[in-house]
Amino acid sequence: MAGDINKASQTITFTNTLTGLAVGSTNAMTASASSGLTVSYTVANTDIATVSGTSLIAVARGSTTVVASQSGNANYSAATPVTNNVSVVRALTAGDIAVIELQSDDPDEFAFVALTNIDGGTVINFTDNAWDGSTSTLASSENTLIWTAPAGGVMAGTIVKFTNLVGISMGTTTGSYSGASTSGDQLIAYTGTSTNPTFIYALTSNTWITTGTPTSNTSYLPTGLSNGTTARDFSSQIDDQYYNVATFSGTKSDILASIGNVNNWSRNNNRYTSYPINSTSISVTQPQSISFSALPAKTYGDSSFALSATADSGLTVSFASSDTSVATVAGSTVTILKAGSTIITA
Repeated sequence: MAGDINKASQTITFTNTLTGLAVGSTNAMTASASSGLTVSYTVANTDIATVSGTSLIAVARGSTTVVASQSGNANYSAATPVTNNVSVVRALTAGDIAVIELQSDDPDEFAFVALTNIDGGTVINFTDNAWDGSTSTLASSENTLIWTAPAGGVMAGTIVKFTNLVGISMGTTTGSYSGASTSGDQLIAYTGTSTNPTFIYALTSNTWITTGTPTSNTSYLPTGLSNGTTARDFSSQIDDQYYNVATFSGTKSDILASIGNVNNWSRNNNRYTSYPINSTSISVTQPQSISFSALPAKTYGDSSFALSATADSGLTVSFASSDTSVATVAGSTVTILKAGSTIITA
């Protein structure tokens, strides 16, 4: 008597978090099929992200989806595909934030200021684990707080504060941060993973070490950071410190230099409960660029025509003519008055 043996079913597990990926980053995908067969991936919008084997490469800011699938074989039916959301944000670099407070006395607290606009969904890790410059490794025995920027993003100049047992003033957190040691500690901010970090700022209540093995109270200056601009240490250990400049306006470089100046910090071994950081105002002058395509040749007698240019800041672009006897500009409209040459500046 003949009998049919049906193919077994299979399911896909795809739990990777693929949101808040930095432009240019390569991110591992670890979907698995219950059959043990190899899973393949497809991205809906390859302008945002692409697939290379089991890696997702973040290409440009935006959102898309990635689908994990397994087509089956002689023994297994095709699995139901599983879709995962993908969001790609602008990559942060050293000095895009600065830590402006670190308090080790209960309740422990730290604060940072955004020195560039931070996209919603951006993830920054804050850890008191030490960086070992002799082995280029980040310790793993202490705490890491994982902060995610709110959906609307964070504007440059915004101060974000975390207080132990209270929480974060903006955005959301996972992981843990039980606080800095009163025997000395560091707060290191980075994006990416602990095994492949991109450091963006670091502060220690101690002095950066340059030789030997770090302890839970000491650290090397993280690779890629510069003490006095994208990092700060002090000549002696003190429990509590904050950047004590109530109002500052300038470029990112200006502000980093001010925060990096030890003379602009207040330090004490007793916790500050009421201090100027609660009313600190930092205004960041942001660079911007203009996109303005070359203008076609025109002939005397042609009708007035409209100009189009955009600034990446989103601000309105104005226009001017270098020779108003040849052509004038009113708003974004050019009127030709005679034959000749003029330069239209946006």
